[in-house]
Amino acid sequence: MAGKWSEQTLDATVAETDWVSRTKDPAGTPLTRRCTVSDLLGANAEYGEIYAASAGTTQSTINSSTYTKIDQFDTEGVSLGASVSQANDQITLSSAGVYQVSMGLSFSGTASETYTIALHVDGVEAANTKIIRKLGTGGDVGQVAGTTFHSFSGGEVLDLRVKSLAGSGDDFTLESGVFGIHRVV
Repeated sequence: MAGKWSEQTLDATVAETDWVSRTKDPAGTPLTRRCTVSDLLGANAEYGEIYAASAGTTQSTINSSTYTKIDQFDTEGVSLGASVSQANDQITLSSAGVYQVSMGLSFSGTASETYTIALHVDGVEAANTKIIRKLGTGGDVGQVAGTTFHSFSGGEVLDLRVKSLAGSGDDFTLESGVFGIHRVV
């Protein structure tokens, strides 16, 4: 079948971000097509992630009245277009569009406390992005994960924030986790 990609490999003669597709037409003639990451993901590709590879320093100011920015991401992952910053625990979008936002976090904290984690855009909680998790007693590590699709403007800054249900001065330690975006339209 003409146009069917049967092999995708990196070619040493092209840039590392270029992919080469080799296949044969119905008559058996070899065909080669070069494509870039943009060809594979679309001309408007934008993605990025930050993650916590190891446990962060405990944040001890979590309360029920206001969200606190999770400031324990320690590594910048892959990115294209978006500006990722583990130092600032945020992702800045370069262009407007619809994005898939994903997060998966493992955390510990104050025993028997319920935590709410939500996406924030320019410091404001984004609608319909809350995830709630109650920890048990005695050193439990809880996991939360979520994916949402949101429309954003270019230049907006995204981060994750946490608050507790009833406490004040509660502990929160990000044991590991990832926070990422991918523009889909």
